[in-house]
Amino acid sequence: MQTALRSLESEKQKLGETHTTDRFSLELELDRLKRDLARSDDELQRAREEVKEREKTKRERDATVDKLVRIHS
Repeated sequence: MQTALRSLESEKQKLGETHTTDRFSLELELDRLKRDLARSDDELQRAREEVKEREKTKRERDATVDKLVRIHS
């Protein structure tokens, strides 16, 4: 009976250690994913700003072309 109890206690301890290790691994993975998401958000924001700036430049260029066409017409 004592052997069976010791065996159960040993299994319980192993499961606890496995659970702790798994939890730690998942927390590390979650932290990595959060950093990746933050970096992706930053990259997306920069890309949006670049597109906005390019659109502004294009509008200014189009306005200049329109002005030149009107002058030469």
